Amino acid sequence: MINAYAIWLDTSCQFLRPFICYDANYSGADKFIGFKSPVTWPEAQAYCRTHHTDLASCVNSSDQSMLAQVSSSQGDSWIGLYRETWKWSDGTNTSNLPWAPGQPDNAERIMGSCASVNNGLFSDEPCTNLHYFFCHTIPPVRSQIMRLQVKSDGSVFDPAVQSFILELINQKLEEKGMLENITVTWRVQPDGNIFHKKKRMICNV
Repeated sequence: MINAYAIWLDTSCQFLRPFICYDANYSGADKFIGFKSPVTWPEAQAYCRTHHTDLASCVNSSDQSMLAQVSSSQGDSWIGLYRETWKWSDGTNTSNLPWAPGQPDNAERIMGSCASVNNGLFSDEPCTNLHYFFCHTIPPVRSQIMRLQVKSDGSVFDPAVQSFILELINQKLEEKGMLENITVTWRVQPDGNIFHKKKRMICNV
């Protein structure tokens, strides 16, 4: 939100505040429209998107000055800047979470709400609550080098031939049920090649 002194602040989206919409059909100061009726941030966003373009965005000092004029007359006001809350702690975006009925409800009206799981259903609650927990671990990656001797009428230095050979290896591993969690790649030699011609042994009799 932006306060009456043109300072940006973060706060719970469930608080009631006046808000400022942005309308792309207008320019200059007319593109920002203030509304003094206090609503939550989601309600403000829905209204602006229905009747105008969206909640106000600020991309330069001119926008900041115009927003400051509106907020000085109506007080602390919602603008379009927001933080996406629900992400996994490793930064992975969430999708299709099985929330419990009525969740998340942000009932505590606090920023930084955390999620708990009970019987497979998620709920939001304060991060200070005490619970059991479980961790996610990534198994160590092991690599194994396999030496391969190829007899071919074609050139094994041809990238198309190399791709075809790799595809055959993957097929054989899949047939044996060994392809799960396995990635097969060529190991490039220091000289930039994958294959080396085998030296022929010449015996003098």
